[in-house]
Amino acid sequence: MRHILKIITTVSIVAVSLSAFQASAHVTLNPNTAVAGSYFNGKIRIPHGCGEFATTSVIVTIPDGILSVKPENLAGWKIDIVKKQLDKPVEYHGKPLTEIIDTITWSGGNLPNEQYKDFGLNLKLPADAGRLFFKTTQICTEGKSAWDGEFTTPEERSALDKPSPYLDTHQSDMHAGHVMN
Repeated sequence: MRHILKIITTVSIVAVSLSAFQASAHVTLNPNTAVAGSYFNGKIRIPHGCGEFATTSVIVTIPDGILSVKPENLAGWKIDIVKKQLDKPVEYHGKPLTEIIDTITWSGGNLPNEQYKDFGLNLKLPADAGRLFFKTTQICTEGKSAWDGEFTTPEERSALDKPSPYLDTHQSDMHAGHVMN
């Protein structure tokens, strides 16, 4: 009986370890919660290459509703920004805004499979609370990975091979004049 319990315990520990490894092997946005309508600094984390091959480009699609984006300048990487026209202008800082950033590409770097790298974004978040998906394409010396799976529940996310990095925004809680996150 003790032998069976040892085996069950060992199998359970291995299963938990493997599931933790799988979760950490996904491309993520860190942190992944913020106050709606706030300025936010986050990092898209690329935890590995494509199989054994190094990452040479990272393309992030900015979700609709984000009006201001600034990518982090990383040594050894070139930044390309693609903009898109808004259907109708919106007022932003007292001026009409007619186009917004659609995608940001970091390229020309070399991120070996055995290393990770964070690609920073400074954003002005939409006022409405909700989930924002930052679909990310990782291009490697051989192959690519599209981290673009959308989900609504943790179970759906776990079932996806390549879930999209995401940010959950919420309304702020005010207490004694201070914002509580």
